Amino acid sequence: MSSRSIDTSSRNQQVLRVIQITLVLNCFIAITKTVVGLATGSMTVLADGFHGFVDAANNVLGIFTMRLATRPADEDHPYGHQKFENVAAMVIGALIFGLGWEVIKQVFQTVWEIYRGHRDVAASRAPLEWHYVAVVAMTLAANFFISTYERRQGERLNSAFLKADAAHTRSDIIVTSMSILSLVVSSHLWWLDTLFALIVVGFIFWAGWLILRENFDVFTDRVRLDPNEVRKVVEGVPGVLNSHAIRSHGTETDIHLDLHIVVGEHLSAKETEEIEETVRRVLQERYPNISFVSIHHQTAPHESNGPVWCD
Repeated sequence: MSSRSIDTSSRNQQVLRVIQITLVLNCFIAITKTVVGLATGSMTVLADGFHGFVDAANNVLGIFTMRLATRPADEDHPYGHQKFENVAAMVIGALIFGLGWEVIKQVFQTVWEIYRGHRDVAASRAPLEWHYVAVVAMTLAANFFISTYERRQGERLNSAFLKADAAHTRSDIIVTSMSILSLVVSSHLWWLDTLFALIVVGFIFWAGWLILRENFDVFTDRVRLDPNEVRKVVEGVPGVLNSHAIRSHGTETDIHLDLHIVVGEHLSAKETEEIEETVRRVLQERYPNISFVSIHHQTAPHESNGPVWCD
């Protein structure tokens, strides 16, 4: 087994450990908010508690997905299963948009019922109970810890799922703040809760868009490495006269690179092979996240004036 395979396996196990820790915390937060929501009759807090169970479900999805992503390459997936992690991140992005839509529907339903006289604003006001506010504030601190922990671990491990879930949890912080606001002001200013809810939706949709955009780039094969920088590295190898048709794609931690090199026509097959191996080694040293390098060599001079990624 290569050192890269060992590193990838270790990295995936660490990602799984982070998700498992987060799952336990999210279950605690969801149960706490649900209990407070039932005790106070606050639909905002109760909905926030149900949303916490969605977060826990996301973690279960992440564990399942990461177990798929850690599978070695096989006949059906010769390039490995790493993109399953990006699939999970896309699902989280879609769930964030779903959350935003649910908030919008609730806001406009409340406003419409008040406008039509179907809801008595005074009767719907709940008395302020500070011990419940304190409990929900504790879950807010827990959300902040989870978001910071997942973000740092996601950056350290280059995990698309962890970074996506951290962004999702940041939206939870906003939603939990709205729950606290609802408990505090609902007995005085019902419209302030509505106004803040609309602002929250903007943050939620923005977080979802960032996640979808980042992972959409993976599935549309957006370039991962600057071809001009790669060209400088390759042409620095003795024996390489030119490098072109440089193309890269993949995930942040699993980059595939294709390129052409021009070598002297007098070189033997063995000498050409040695140059190719040197190019491959130098590239993987310069870009550690490269997992696959395909090199095509030619002896005919390359005279194209087109972009460096073209033949």
